[in-house]
Amino acid sequence: MNADKLNSLKNFFESEYFTPEMLLQNISKYRDQPDVLNLLAECLNKIPEKTITFYSPQFCQLLIKTEVQQLFDFFKRLCSQSMSMFFNLYWLLGAYLQLEKQKKKKQKIDQFLRQMEMAMVNGQFNEKRFESLDQEEQNKILLRDFQEKDLRQEYFTEVQKFMGTLIKHSLVLREFAREDRKHHLKLLIQKQNQSLQRIVKKFQLGISLPFYDDDKQQSNSYCIVNILEKHQICFHTKKRVPYLILVETINPIEMNQYQVIPAQLQANIEVAGYIEAQLNDQGFERQMAQIDLEEQKLYHEALEKIMKMEKKGKRQSQIMQSIDQYMQKQVKKQQISDDQDKKNMEQQQQDSFQRKRLLSLQSIRQPQNQRKSRSQEKNEDKHQEFQKQLQLILPVEKLYMLKKFKKRNFQLWEQTWEEKIQSYKKESRYQNFPSFKIRPIIIKGGDDLRQEMFAIQMMKQFNRIFKESDLKLYLRPYQIIVTSANSGIVEYIPNTTSIDSLKKMYGNGTKTLYQIYQEVFGNSFEEAQKNFIESLASYSLFSYLMQIKDRHNGNLLIDDRGHIIHIDFGFLLQTSPGGVNFESAPFKLTQEYVELMKGRESDYFGYFKTLMTKGFLALKKYVIEIENFFKIMVEKSDLPCFGNLDLKAFTNRFQLNATDQEIMGLVDRLINQSLSSWRTAQYDNFQKRTNGILP
Repeated sequence: MNADKLNSLKNFFESEYFTPEMLLQNISKYRDQPDVLNLLAECLNKIPEKTITFYSPQFCQLLIKTEVQQLFDFFKRLCSQSMSMFFNLYWLLGAYLQLEKQKKKKQKIDQFLRQMEMAMVNGQFNEKRFESLDQEEQNKILLRDFQEKDLRQEYFTEVQKFMGTLIKHSLVLREFAREDRKHHLKLLIQKQNQSLQRIVKKFQLGISLPFYDDDKQQSNSYCIVNILEKHQICFHTKKRVPYLILVETINPIEMNQYQVIPAQLQANIEVAGYIEAQLNDQGFERQMAQIDLEEQKLYHEALEKIMKMEKKGKRQSQIMQSIDQYMQKQVKKQQISDDQDKKNMEQQQQDSFQRKRLLSLQSIRQPQNQRKSRSQEKNEDKHQEFQKQLQLILPVEKLYMLKKFKKRNFQLWEQTWEEKIQSYKKESRYQNFPSFKIRPIIIKGGDDLRQEMFAIQMMKQFNRIFKESDLKLYLRPYQIIVTSANSGIVEYIPNTTSIDSLKKMYGNGTKTLYQIYQEVFGNSFEEAQKNFIESLASYSLFSYLMQIKDRHNGNLLIDDRGHIIHIDFGFLLQTSPGGVNFESAPFKLTQEYVELMKGRESDYFGYFKTLMTKGFLALKKYVIEIENFFKIMVEKSDLPCFGNLDLKAFTNRFQLNATDQEIMGLVDRLINQSLSSWRTAQYDNFQKRTNGILP
């Protein structure tokens, strides 16, 4: 390449318009031109570590398919500088190695991995400074460098063993009976945490994982230093048992700043008071949902037994009728009592202002939890009377079941994740570290998470576009760390519960989302309804453009603000459950969703369509950038989602040449196709029959 052309490219590469996507694309384009690659290598060295982590799937794919030496040298430099970057790239490349079928390509990837490991072990060495020292100082540095290399090699072995054991737990748990899994997981995690504490003590470093958050202040909190032993949850599936744990992370640089780390406040799972702590623990939302389901089941069983004890059908109706009539009477009586109390209060105010003031002062002096109004006292009296009446018509041994169910108030998210974190933080010996963070993570064995990792990457890109376009469209990406070809770590999204769990908790499938939202969110219903619409529009666009499949109610979550959140993107683009593309609708849109938006003729539904149209128009502007992600990943890819992918057909879904009016018409057609799709309903019914997931 001539000098003028090379200089022109250099100016372009150094311009503010040169994006990371362009960088990757140009490495592929000029793979056989060393002069240009040397210029691109200079650009690589300027990319922030967080950006490299985001584009790690493309970097790995590009390295494997091009074998560009400049790119591999860049990999080795990263591995020598950052432990978290090393494991990120090493594990991801290792996943490709495990699935590679060509012998020569497999040997080449294996060679890459060995050299990356060596670069990490060797670390950084300042040769210029070393040469300027005298012989004695050089000998000291060489000895220390040798010891550090030996320590890093041992650390690498320990991390590999630690992560391998965590993943193994997910596979071993399925050998136990379902009711015994939680107990065994608790013991396994206790032992695993002991290994972790040994690693922290020996290396003054926890387990380095490539965690990167949107919060810039905590973007370096990636080193796991403790596992909260009290909190584990098993997620039961037919083939595997992924599980959730809470880990404490910090910035490893801070380990050197704290010479003495206080002893753990709760070092062992068998400490005194553990049983009490377990009883008082709120648990996570899914755990609470399971408890609610069990109590609801007991309630229904109790009623069924009551009915069976009565031989005549007439007596059965009399039992329930007596309960309903009595409750209605109590409501009316309470209303009359409240009215009378109100009149009495007004009379007291008119009689003596001074007396009221004295009574108020007495009330203030009395502890809050001991104060009872006349209305509260009457309520308690009425409740006791109600229980006596129930005993006349219900068997005493079943009364407790009914009483417990009637008094229980289903309240999701009684304690937010932030509030839980504060309570957990008080027990941690790392609570004063500036970068301290508690992360809920799911350990998954038996799953290739590379496809889901790509889906989340694209979701982050969509989300960035929506934000830059100042659109009220909501997506909730989550972190994924690939540890091998069939294992990884997935961020758990707190303050959420699946639609399946919600339906089982509220009416056991008899109530619609509209009814559930009214019951759950109460006075905040309209805000939750708006959040639902803004998130539904976002995920509908994402599902259509990325052709997301397997959208049943176990994979759809509702958070504490009303947003709908999609998880589990194992099937997208060219792949579908069972290899059969049964879900042919552009996206999931049910009559329940429309009901929650108050019908197709409502302003809410119009808002939904408007958001989808604006989102479509915003994404159109970035289609070349989005397409570049695919161009790099599709070439020589072993991922099933890219098999026989027609990239042109994917790009055409963005309707590049369509006018704004035509996009509005397209959105209407997509909504009609989704709403009238009988296959969506049939797939939900299939999930209900096979997996017990409510539609």
